Amino acid sequence: MSDGEEVLPNGWEFTSIGDVTHAKVDQIERSGPLTYIDIGAVDNQSKSIDEPNRLGKNDKIPSRARQVVATNDVLVSMTRPNLNAVAIVPQQFDNSIASTGFDVLRPIEVEPRWLFNIVKSNHFIESMSEIVQGALYPAVRPSDIREFKIPVPPLAEQRRIVAKIEALQERSRKAREALAEVGPLLEQFRQSLLAAAFRGDLTANWRAANPNVEPASELLNRIRQERRQKWEQLEIAKYKAKGKQPPTGWQTAYQEPEPINGTGLPALPKSWCWTRAEEVCAYITKGTTPAKESMTQDNGEVRFLKVGNLTFSGALDFSKENAYINSGTHNSGVYARSRVYPGDVLMNLVGPPLGKVSVIPTDLEHSNVNQAIAIFRPLEGLNSSYLTMVLTTPSILDRIISRAKQTSGQRNLTLDLARGLPIPLAPLAEQAELARRLEQSLSSIENLETDFASSEVELTQLNQSILAKAFRGELVLQDPNDEPASELLARIRADREAAGSAKSPKATKPRKQRAAAK
Repeated sequence: MSDGEEVLPNGWEFTSIGDVTHAKVDQIERSGPLTYIDIGAVDNQSKSIDEPNRLGKNDKIPSRARQVVATNDVLVSMTRPNLNAVAIVPQQFDNSIASTGFDVLRPIEVEPRWLFNIVKSNHFIESMSEIVQGALYPAVRPSDIREFKIPVPPLAEQRRIVAKIEALQERSRKAREALAEVGPLLEQFRQSLLAAAFRGDLTANWRAANPNVEPASELLNRIRQERRQKWEQLEIAKYKAKGKQPPTGWQTAYQEPEPINGTGLPALPKSWCWTRAEEVCAYITKGTTPAKESMTQDNGEVRFLKVGNLTFSGALDFSKENAYINSGTHNSGVYARSRVYPGDVLMNLVGPPLGKVSVIPTDLEHSNVNQAIAIFRPLEGLNSSYLTMVLTTPSILDRIISRAKQTSGQRNLTLDLARGLPIPLAPLAEQAELARRLEQSLSSIENLETDFASSEVELTQLNQSILAKAFRGELVLQDPNDEPASELLARIRADREAAGSAKSPKATKPRKQRAAAK
């Protein structure tokens, strides 16, 4: 249905915002002290004036601080209307000064909160967003706002509708507040679950049912032997590549990782033991960033991983960061240490925030990482999923953050710190069982978080649905004794004519607008 053709309830009329508001408010130059409401003072989520500027006698007054506002004025930001920075002036900010970046709507004989709800509606936002001018500083003009067509019910009905809107939105607000508490509670539960897991609590019943598994102390000895064997194999390969035989006593060059000092570390189950990350990984190193010309954002040959690809859940995220390098760069000797393979565990060395840890999945056979990421390559006695979860436990994160170097607002970890991280080592079979149980529980938490995020979206949509019903006259019963809007509007016109008020200026090139009722 085109503009003006919508069927309105009995007693309602269409008009424009400019027909029921004063053409303008007083604009003056004023020295402090004063309360200055700029666009940044409006919270576009709560649609309220959040933190106005309190300017003292000696403070410089911004040149845009000119509009004197009164209680129940409706402020509409003209810049970036898609953000919908709108608010109604409460009594405590009566006689404050607003920025000229607002169109100040001062209602004439209409309920201010009716007008306020109209400028909060999706229809108003979409209409203004369609007609913005300017690319770098998109904005609408006061005439664009004041030409917007709105439905006007009888004044008494306006007040009943507004009261109903506010009652329903208050229930919505309380539901939103309850939902806001869920996120922190789930995060606390996640942290408690991880802490309990690596105290051995989560698999206590499994240990009772499996008393004869190889203890972690014996597993650690085997891992150390494997680590030395891998080193020897690599050394022999290096000599062979040079066409040489290893010299006598070459094995003595091997440096056994320093064993952990368990002082101050919490007690573990009998079959567990503490170790250092370096002892149970083939190596721990960091990546290298290749030359810019070797990289592309398009779908290339080898994925190049950055900190933005790491998450706190153990998975990799490719929704924002997508970079690639060519296979020649990936396979060159210079970038050998940057190559990562399925099962490698990655952790960011640069923050905030620190503690992002992800494991390379089996379907990502070849990839490369930059210098802001540490690579942990577990030896065959350390489960990759288990290590990933260990590195996200509260005690490990606290150790990481407390020992990180802080420079220019960044927190940086060193490889020495990464190599020395204490790891609670469980028997190999228990590692797999614990990882399975944790994955199941953490997946349930993630599902709950997704559900609650969806509920927040639905609440926002519900609020808009309430407004849409209100503008169609479907929210409250009508009273045939109410003065019809036609008489209200006629009285407003007569009063304005009698007072010699000029109507709000029209745009030089009028643009078609949709009516607010849908």
